Amino acid sequence: MLPLPCNRERHEKKALQEQAAMEHAQVVEAFEIFFKVLDESQLDQDASITRKELEQAFTKSEFTDQHAMLLFGGNYTIAEVFDYLDLNHDNEINFNELQAFAERKGVGIQNMFQGYDRREIGSVVDFLRAVQDTMLINVKRVFMTELDINRTIGIDTHYIGTTDWEMEEEDKTFLVEVESSLFFL
Repeated sequence: MLPLPCNRERHEKKALQEQAAMEHAQVVEAFEIFFKVLDESQLDQDASITRKELEQAFTKSEFTDQHAMLLFGGNYTIAEVFDYLDLNHDNEINFNELQAFAERKGVGIQNMFQGYDRREIGSVVDFLRAVQDTMLINVKRVFMTELDINRTIGIDTHYIGTTDWEMEEEDKTFLVEVESSLFFL
């Protein structure tokens, strides 16, 4: 029996979506590795990347030619990559320029930081938690200003949910220690 035309179209559409998802996952992985090697190549530990630091990042073994090809195409030089990333032409690549590059490639890195990642909904409770988290995130966004962003320090607590009322003792201790150390900044 031959498949119906609508079944075949749906199957082809699903195959294209799966292929696009796989390609996007590869680009996201390349970005993660690129950001990791950029961080490791920070010679002066400031908030920007120099040409020398970018060159050093490209020599790291974790960042392969395949990763570079996914992000920058087949024929590139490090100088061309630097000029492409340095949008304001100040001879430094800052976080905003990296973020803009990621978004041009379809990777929303700001979403990861703000908690907009995709989550599976398996029940009504999961749905209600997702709605609550969405509301809390958007309330925070409404009241955040440019001054708040400059004085905010991120603390990796993604494993603690907004409705996690019973934290483990180690988590409480960690947050107190981080808060205490931030006092001296």
